[in-house]
Amino acid sequence: MRFTQFVMRYFLTIFLLFPVSLVLLSSCKKNDEAGFFIEATINGVKWKANSTGDYLAARSDNSQMKVFIGKSDPDLGSFNFFSNSSLTPFYWNETDFTLQNGYIAPFDSKLLMKWETTFQNNIDKFYIQQSISNPETYQIIDSVKGAGYGYFIALKQYSFKLPDVKIYYLNQVKYRIWVFLAGGASYYTSSWPASISPGKVQIVYTDPNGKVYFPLDNDQNQLTVTSYDPVTGERSGTFSFNYKDDSGNIIAVKNGKFHLKP
Repeated sequence: MRFTQFVMRYFLTIFLLFPVSLVLLSSCKKNDEAGFFIEATINGVKWKANSTGDYLAARSDNSQMKVFIGKSDPDLGSFNFFSNSSLTPFYWNETDFTLQNGYIAPFDSKLLMKWETTFQNNIDKFYIQQSISNPETYQIIDSVKGAGYGYFIALKQYSFKLPDVKIYYLNQVKYRIWVFLAGGASYYTSSWPASISPGKVQIVYTDPNGKVYFPLDNDQNQLTVTSYDPVTGERSGTFSFNYKDDSGNIIAVKNGKFHLKP
């Protein structure tokens, strides 16, 4: 008799706990589905990481991927990374030189500074300065040789590959040029931010070694926002792009998906 009662109590307990288990399992599944992440296949190898906020996902191997999407953007739609990079040129005019058509933006998968001079008089060097602080404190990161003595009326083009900046600094880093003349005079230009900001759609990948790569500048690199919650800022979508690594190899990032929240 006691054995029969024990068996009945055992099965009754299991029967009562079964619906609770289903609810818990269902809740866990919903939490998994509602998680914030970025995933893709990089040269055929799956990459996936959870988001730590601000549209950034990081893995334990130190690789990271970040989607830049601001609340000022349209809620839904497809975006080309290069045409959406906000390529606003900088301009600076002095007695001894004029800088024009200057850009600080992703070119060939790296962050580059490009500029032209319509004329220049005895420019010895352009010192490139960088600031990641607020208030701005500038440090020289490198220099570019000027054209030298004499006036140059024809356009002269310059280009400089900027050193890698950690993903979370990309929307606050600023640059300026210290123009140093052969006679000793010098000029500081205004400061310019890189054309990467939450106000424009962009994506960036950092490999486990800390190398930063942007999509190549062509129309084949796209991101599409498929759902958007205007209250929470959550967005889901898809993306694909190619980038060029430091050895010149083209790396394919395909089948990209994301569900992110600022």
